[in-house]
Amino acid sequence: MNSQGESMSEHSMGGLLAPQRPTLVYGAPGSGKTTLAVDSALDFLRSGEDSRNLLVLSPTRDSSAYLRDEIESRWGAEAPEAALSEQPSRSFASYAFWVLGEARRRKMLTFSAQTPRLLSGAEQDHIIRDILQDMITEGAVNRWPTGLREATKADGFRKEVRELLDRAREHGITPTWLATTARQQQVPEWQVAAEVYSRYLERFSSADFEDAYDPAGLMSEAARLLENNPELLDAERNRLMHIIIDDVQEASPSVYRLLRLIGAGRPVLALANPDAVTQGFRGARPDKLKGWRELMAADPRLGLYGQDPQVHTLAESHGMAGRIAQVYSRTVQRISAPAETSLRRMWQTYLHGNLEETSSGGSADAVTVVSDHAAERAVLAEILRRYDHGKVPFHQIAVIARSGSTARRTGRVLAAHGIPVRQSMRDIVLNQEPAVAPLLRVLAWASQGRDTSEPALSLGEVLELADSRYGIGDALSFRRLRQDLRRHERRLATAENRDARSSDELILAAAHNPQDTILNTIALPATGDRPETPANGLKRLARMLQAARAAAETGLTRPGELLWEIWDAAGLAEAWREATKHPGWDAERADRDLDAVLALFHAAERYEQQNPQGTAAGFADHMQRLELPMDTLAQTVADDDAVEVLTPTTAAGRHFNSVIVLDLQQGVWPNAQPRGELLRSRELADVAEGQSSAASRSLMVKRMQTLQDEYRLFASAISRATHRLFAVAVENQENRPSTLLDLITVAEHRPSPTETEIRPLTEASLIADLRRTLEADPTDQNAAQALAALASHNIAGANPSSWWGLPQLTSTEPIFGADEELTVSPSTVQTAITQPLQWFTTRAGGTEPTDFNRMLGTLIHSIAEAHPEETDIQKLHHVLERRWPELRLEGWEGEARKAQARDMLRQLAGYHVRVGNREVVGTETSASTSIDVEGATGTGRVVIKGEIDRIERDGGKLHIVDLKTGGKAPSQEETQRHPQLGLYQLLAAGDPTLKTLGGVEKAALLYVATNKHAAVREQEAVPLHEPQAWPFKQLQQAVHAMTQPTFEARADANAGTGRWSTCRVGPLCPLCEEAKQVTQP
Repeated sequence: MNSQGESMSEHSMGGLLAPQRPTLVYGAPGSGKTTLAVDSALDFLRSGEDSRNLLVLSPTRDSSAYLRDEIESRWGAEAPEAALSEQPSRSFASYAFWVLGEARRRKMLTFSAQTPRLLSGAEQDHIIRDILQDMITEGAVNRWPTGLREATKADGFRKEVRELLDRAREHGITPTWLATTARQQQVPEWQVAAEVYSRYLERFSSADFEDAYDPAGLMSEAARLLENNPELLDAERNRLMHIIIDDVQEASPSVYRLLRLIGAGRPVLALANPDAVTQGFRGARPDKLKGWRELMAADPRLGLYGQDPQVHTLAESHGMAGRIAQVYSRTVQRISAPAETSLRRMWQTYLHGNLEETSSGGSADAVTVVSDHAAERAVLAEILRRYDHGKVPFHQIAVIARSGSTARRTGRVLAAHGIPVRQSMRDIVLNQEPAVAPLLRVLAWASQGRDTSEPALSLGEVLELADSRYGIGDALSFRRLRQDLRRHERRLATAENRDARSSDELILAAAHNPQDTILNTIALPATGDRPETPANGLKRLARMLQAARAAAETGLTRPGELLWEIWDAAGLAEAWREATKHPGWDAERADRDLDAVLALFHAAERYEQQNPQGTAAGFADHMQRLELPMDTLAQTVADDDAVEVLTPTTAAGRHFNSVIVLDLQQGVWPNAQPRGELLRSRELADVAEGQSSAASRSLMVKRMQTLQDEYRLFASAISRATHRLFAVAVENQENRPSTLLDLITVAEHRPSPTETEIRPLTEASLIADLRRTLEADPTDQNAAQALAALASHNIAGANPSSWWGLPQLTSTEPIFGADEELTVSPSTVQTAITQPLQWFTTRAGGTEPTDFNRMLGTLIHSIAEAHPEETDIQKLHHVLERRWPELRLEGWEGEARKAQARDMLRQLAGYHVRVGNREVVGTETSASTSIDVEGATGTGRVVIKGEIDRIERDGGKLHIVDLKTGGKAPSQEETQRHPQLGLYQLLAAGDPTLKTLGGVEKAALLYVATNKHAAVREQEAVPLHEPQAWPFKQLQQAVHAMTQPTFEARADANAGTGRWSTCRVGPLCPLCEEAKQVTQP
């Protein structure tokens, strides 16, 4: 072989299986590098050598796992009886861990833990944040150069600090060296950074972190141990008879340092493609491969004996179809050439030759669209075309995004449209997951060790939990819960002769007591087709809180134990597991939730292993502070046939039939902003390597170096595709496509940006399309057969028997039987008379959402109830200030509405002054009476129940007052026949308690938001001794409407005046132009 570098074909690769010297093999994507790595490992095992003497290295955990599985499966097939004594496949970090563990076994390292541990990026970020915060608190922030002082408070500054510390750790730099170099190089940023670095290293000297290593420091420490302990180095070099390194282009300087120690002059097979690098932002240096012969040369003076290194190139590539290879070749032309130019020569054919003569064509296209939403639709359309028309299974389709945030968002969008998605939990910020955040909140609360006499969770905390995946669910359900709680509380308060509690008080009490009487009355679990009641969600939270507190009080402080008690009390494991068995969005969400919870338990297990004395409180705080994705061993439960959503890093080493590339926006990819420029971390690496110069410090040179990394990252992403490459970017006034898009399809050949319309891939939308097709053409057999096929698989909505409006009425009987007691409230009489359909929909639960006006009215009523005779405006305003947070409205709008509320209370105080001579005998007084009334089904007993806002007495006569906070008051004429006041008079005359207080002189509506002063609309006493008095007639009209088998929608007149009423039925009203029948398209 030519020691100067030799190009090898597939037929001559066999000579590389067992090299006797350090051998670097260059290869393009698809040239068989990883296959050669596996074959070389198997060849070593076939020779009868022990797997303990074999080391197979790769950059990441994923790549090492792939190599491990390939070696084990193929070796198991060849030699079923020959088990591996030791697993040879390790990542760079894993091998460094092994070295540290061996050093500890040899007493070269001492720490209390059994094994060293690696800090994740999120944990490292946590430490740096605490250090910077301490410096800000101490006032040390002023030591930074003036231009950086404000930046130290920004999240991005931590990333810059971490970049600098990583470069320092990689090169074995000490804080003292950094401070000295800062003075020599006149870089004031490094002077203060040296202090941060010193504090950072102090953390690793503490008891909590003595066994911890950051990724960069781990490699340097392993190399230091080998350098400083010749017996350890000799033992390791003698043990390792064959070393294989896949994707060595991803190695950092500290990894090259380690590889030289164990592999210089030894049998080493290293495989690389310096044009496709994904770890550049983490310090990968593919340029160092140019010095392979010097790096791996034997050096007897240092005890590194062996033979001279050699370099080869694999001359063929089978991974990419012709069109994709063209894009790849255009990309690598923009990257500085590696030492072996033969790696580039193979692409000349694709740049200048006939594509049909090189390989099968494949396809590569790039498009621009006008919005992010349109880009999402374009991705959906591409996936569907490949799956439906290209017959490509989902697992052979990958979406690769430049950033993790884009990948997470894209995964959610695809899942929402019914696309099966596989996405690693390592790309997720765990504490932001809907299924995890509430568990961490309860865990933190339970583990605080507070005295039982101290207050529990606040109302705000309970409401936040109730709005989670473990609670009530939505605003409408929350409103129903409040209504149910309040209704049962009023009944209970009346029976116990006490004041009724507010809905906030009831929610707070129920959340801390799963045995709460009212809660257990209305909390019903899901059964059959009936979903659980909103109260059951609140009861679930109560169980979780009770279990958490009980476990903490019994001494369970370990994160995993306490977390399990909380999760088990939720009782959702089986429900979510069952949901995953069915198609649809609910199944996708349940899948994701279970994945997230599993990842949380893995994080708790890792925390316990790394922190033997750690508590649940510490774990909860640790998790809630993390702002970056965590490394996790937890696996997702996605279908085997699912689209992979990846970043270039997580896609490295894998191949897919079809690849969709995102984030190709100007300033995003490529991002030419030099990494670590704020603290000049790249310059620090140059100084440490003795390569610093005026040219290397030039901003233009730094930008060119960064752009090279971006091209390598792009080359890695596109080379994952074998047959189809598709890219999409947004082009509008705010966004411009990246120049990388031109490498796929030049701008003049791309179609103009368009809004591409596609049908979302959901069961509901497909069924809707098929139904519309049949409505337009009932004879369409294809649509009918498709619906029948969907119905046979129990897809919701496909069976016509479930379509609204088509089944026959289940009953034509009235909703109330002839012998059934009917309950009527005074506030509903007018609605039943003027708009029966609205009364029915409201009675059935179709009430309007509670808007702020209603919430404000409820608060004013509550203050009026508690202060029925207060005339001091300031005192009422003070009460308003104290209770205003209940409405949860802040900012300028909140101040404006508060001013409105203050004016209502001013008017209320003024009214109290006007009627100061009257005795207030009741507020929010519950009353009931019963009357025989003739309805549609005959004469029956009607119970009138209601609450009277205010009852005053003057000279032995009663004045019934109904407080109104609306803005429009009826005229005095309208008030004389006002149904609500009329029924209040019936209640006062018929209720056993109220009739002892005296006869009614007048009833009145009190408006405090209509004019400058409170407006009172009075109704004279009704002659209730007359059977034909108007309140009896109105009640009979209302009862007759309520007991009909059907309910009319009427554009009817006001019951008292004949004026037109306003329709509040909403979309069910057949008379309104905007409403439709459920069978209408």
